[in-house]
Formats: sequence, structure tokens, C-alpha cells
Amino acid sequence: PIWLQATVERPIVWMMAAEFMRLRWARPMFELAEVIPIERGKRDAGAMKQALRMLDRGRLLGIFPQGRIERVPWPMMPFQPGVTTLA
Repeated sequence: PIWLQATVERPIVWMMAAEFMRLRWARPMFELAEVIPIERGKRDAGAMKQALRMLDRGRLLGIFPQGRIERVPWPMMPFQPGVTTLA
């Protein structure tokens, strides 16, 4: 996400696994960046609504549709449910 944001002029609102928001030292940075925390392995309706609100406001939304940053590009992991709703 940092490298992608560095190449785009507009700020990107990222969806991120909620467990990272629980890192006390990093939380202020994530809040400043308007990160949307999403619970992995669950249907997180609140996070989806927040993401859709950001899109309605014309914001850029950054997601990794596989649900995580992949360490190897191939084979690609399947996309998580909800990605098509955001698209």
C-alpha cells in the first residue's frame, strides 16, 4: 500500500485486516490514513458500508481482493466475497 500510494496523487483509503488496528503503536497512523478495518473470515457489513460511503464520496478505495498481500504473484488466490459489491 505504501508504494502504491506513493505513485498516486490522490489519497487512497485502504481496507485492512482489523487485527492490525489493534497494534497500539500503529493505530494513530492508520486512523490518520482513514484505514477501514475489516474482520477477516467474516461478513463485515459495517466495513462494507463504510467502504461504499467512501466510494460514494468519490474517494479511491484500496483493497487486496484476495484478503491479504500475496508473497508470490502466482497462482493467484481466490477473491474474497464482497469484492464484486465494491466493484
